[in-house]
Amino acid sequence: GLMRGYWVNTALWMPWNMIYLSCYEASKRHLSHIFTGHSEEGGEDTSPKGLPPYMVAGCAVTSATIASIITNPMDVVKTRLQVLSGNQELRNLRALDVLRSLLRNEGLKGLGNGLMPRIVNLAPGCAISWLVYESVKARLDELPY
Repeated sequence: GLMRGYWVNTALWMPWNMIYLSCYEASKRHLSHIFTGHSEEGGEDTSPKGLPPYMVAGCAVTSATIASIITNPMDVVKTRLQVLSGNQELRNLRALDVLRSLLRNEGLKGLGNGLMPRIVNLAPGCAISWLVYESVKARLDELPY
């Protein structure tokens, strides 16, 4: 019971984080280039120099939305697998079995189930986290050491 769906969950969050962080850094760099004139290419510095907080939050929300859209089919399968594990007859189902059943019964549309609640759940937290992180990082960069 406790570990049911662990590998599917790991398979979901690893790509979500890779997509999310890649999109966040790329959008932050792009906006920094457009609005502040800092170089988009080269250099190690990825701080959002001169970007107002709403743009940092916008990058985080957009990135979380993109990552959620791409990984939502895996989330649907993971959730179904975890819910079905409570049924003794269906306890031995694998993720691939759940995916086949989902596609057979609901079609491709079934892979989009729960997308909006997922975005509404993840995006605000991502925006707040990055706002706090970037603000603290900027303050620490100003300290003489």
